[in-house]
Amino acid sequence: MPANLDPALASRLLSQDDFERRARHTIITALEAQEIARAALPPRSSSARPVPTVPLPPMRTSMPTAAAPKPAPVKPKSRPATTFRSLAPAPRHVQVDEVQQKLCIFDLPAELRVEIYKLVLENVIIHILPLNSNRHCPHALIRTSRQIRNEVLPLIHSNCRIRANVTDFDFSGMLAWHNRIPPSQQANLAKNQDLRVVLCTTSAKTTSIELRRWLHMCADPYRPQPAWSYSGAQAQKPVANDLRRRCKRMTEDGKRAEFRRMLDAIKVHVPGL
Repeated sequence: MPANLDPALASRLLSQDDFERRARHTIITALEAQEIARAALPPRSSSARPVPTVPLPPMRTSMPTAAAPKPAPVKPKSRPATTFRSLAPAPRHVQVDEVQQKLCIFDLPAELRVEIYKLVLENVIIHILPLNSNRHCPHALIRTSRQIRNEVLPLIHSNCRIRANVTDFDFSGMLAWHNRIPPSQQANLAKNQDLRVVLCTTSAKTTSIELRRWLHMCADPYRPQPAWSYSGAQAQKPVANDLRRRCKRMTEDGKRAEFRRMLDAIKVHVPGL
């Protein structure tokens, strides 16, 4: 070994030589022990299976090296600050005038709505058709909504002109029309002063069942009685004689008074009553 060798390096070389010498001695000792164990075994026959030898673990023949230093952690690059778009200011609250708001007819007072309905129904005439004819709606306002229907029907029954044509005293159409009127509207119909019935008579036999029902309804003192006015052409002589006999046979004063009003309208006079 040179004399001018660094002491640290010299000690390192000596320790390495000592490590190699010890490793060589360990390997030789292991090989000798393996040969001794193999010689102590009985001789194997030709049919015997060879005993597998256990391989020895590999021997380290060099000194362990120092662990490599861990790399320093890399700091993440800083991101630029996020810039947000500036928000626009909120729109100024504008108070809408009440006149500019959307209005409907139900926003008006009930009294004003009634006056509007009266103007709409001013020239409306309600025609009561016979029973076998097609029914028609009195006015389009009734089909608008339930509330408008409830507000318009009393005005129709109390203000509109109502006309009916009755042939041979067949009041079936008028009786059906009366039955469709709710009981709460009967009083409104009694307020109407423009109710007219046009009577038409022919040579046919006069219907008696519907006439009795109509007279019974008109003579009922417990229900509001509309002021119906009758008119018509003069009846023929055979029909007039039959009507006089019927009027004389009536015993109830209310029915007889209503029937006499009808006969006076068609110029049939009943003497003695």
